[in-house]
Amino acid sequence: MAVLFRSGTLEDLHDILQIEHLTQPDGWSENTFISEIEKPNGINLVAEENGKIFGFIFGHKIDKSVDILTFSVHPYTQGKGVGRALLEHFLNLVRSLDIDEVLLDVRVSNTRAIMLYEKFGFSIIHTRKNFYADNGENAYVMRLNI
Repeated sequence: MAVLFRSGTLEDLHDILQIEHLTQPDGWSENTFISEIEKPNGINLVAEENGKIFGFIFGHKIDKSVDILTFSVHPYTQGKGVGRALLEHFLNLVRSLDIDEVLLDVRVSNTRAIMLYEKFGFSIIHTRKNFYADNGENAYVMRLNI
């Protein structure tokens, strides 16, 4: 079985939404994903194996910056290197663009994700107070200089 990393399409929405609902308490709607897939400055990747999506990452490019908007891996595959590989492929893709930085928001309680981002060179640059609507949790803003 080989993992394929490719751009997500509207045909992937069912699997993407399933993962989103399993992993994000205040996750995106179907319409939001459709909008992001169709945006000209949107950048997204899915991880697929045997026709099944088990991870995704969505971002967009604004000027010299790429913002990672959402990044999730199916709970069944968490801790198995899927997130690391997906992020690595995404960063390799955006490095080919004319950018200076990659930014993202992450829950302060999501230590597993924070450690992953730090392994890739991201650092915390700011805290957004009461950022998440579902519970008022703070978010760290993290940046990777390219």
